Amino acid sequence: MQASPQRKANAKRKRGRPRSGQAALCGTRLPRQRRQSLAQMLCELPRHCSLGVKKGSSEHQQCWVGYKLNLDGADGQIPISCLLTAASLHDSQVAIPLATMTAQRVTSLYDLMDCAYDANHIAPTAAAWVTFR
Repeated sequence: MQASPQRKANAKRKRGRPRSGQAALCGTRLPRQRRQSLAQMLCELPRHCSLGVKKGSSEHQQCWVGYKLNLDGADGQIPISCLLTAASLHDSQVAIPLATMTAQRVTSLYDLMDCAYDANHIAPTAAAWVTFR
């Protein structure tokens, strides 16, 4: 019994994270978001109720079910933009759409993000939104 052509094509690439020194697959969400409109970015984000389990540092399992509310706020903790996404979505995947929404609503002088947003595709895009006076 021979494997189907589709199965052979899938067997060429191993699943999971690439090994050290190997290039990651092109076409990930962050590079695409730099070329997309806001509506396209929002349609691509997962919004389903997600379920996840991981082991913490003390070997205890941590479970989650539900959604994640991503907020972009101004000084004084005033929310400007928000997105409701699947809980399993990484924070960096929401940075460009969220900051684009905020840039359409207010004029900001700086962007302050935590280390989860430290990606090569986010920094140049974020610099384009900031207004220098």
